[in-house]
Amino acid sequence: MSLQTMRLSKVVGTQYAYRLRAYSDFFNKLIIFQVIAGVLSLNPIVSMGMGSNLANINLEIYSTSLILSATMLWSLIMGLILAQKQRRAGDFRFVGNQLSLNLANILFLLTSSIIAGLTTVLSNGLLKIVLVVVLRKTWMFDMLYNMTVLQMIQGTIASILYILLFGAFGYWIFSMIAMRNKVRYLLGALVLVMLFMLGWFGKFNIFEFLYEVYFQESIFWLFVMKMLVSIAVLLGFSTIVSNELEVRR
Repeated sequence: MSLQTMRLSKVVGTQYAYRLRAYSDFFNKLIIFQVIAGVLSLNPIVSMGMGSNLANINLEIYSTSLILSATMLWSLIMGLILAQKQRRAGDFRFVGNQLSLNLANILFLLTSSIIAGLTTVLSNGLLKIVLVVVLRKTWMFDMLYNMTVLQMIQGTIASILYILLFGAFGYWIFSMIAMRNKVRYLLGALVLVMLFMLGWFGKFNIFEFLYEVYFQESIFWLFVMKMLVSIAVLLGFSTIVSNELEVRR
């Protein structure tokens, strides 16, 4: 390992440790987001009833998908704020460059996504406890009971990847904003023209396409590859743009 590589890893480690201390407020916001989503999840997504002279049955279905959605929104906002703080001030208290700053940010995004993903998965059990113990609901069926350990692990990994993807997307958005106006407008116009042409000739719906690509993939390893490639592209582009901006300054 070269001296330059050792120096870079040390600087990145220092900046990463600084982020864990300085940006701990992000995790307080995460708790707020998940608590609000958890309270809203106490309302059933499906409710129906049937009965006779002998008995009445009320069926209610609950879901924790709202908690995952709120966590992805939190990750998107975190990515935006993280990139904005770097752009405005930077960590000039440490010796480093844009590459080390971006690598530290990426490590922080990854760590935050893992923590958020685990708390999102654990919220399913917490929601069930509240429903049964506090609201006195009779639990009849739980999808988790029919899941294998491998499926539970895959679900946890999928949650972490979704959260990381939205954080990388927020990081990428601010990188686009920080680009020179002419380049930014040119790229934006090019994307709009491409989407318009695809929609005009092929009846292409970008939102349906993205939903099918990222939310309807049934093969797990292919889903993981799509997510990792998308995350790498977003973070790689953001790193390249910030390096270019540093050279111009």
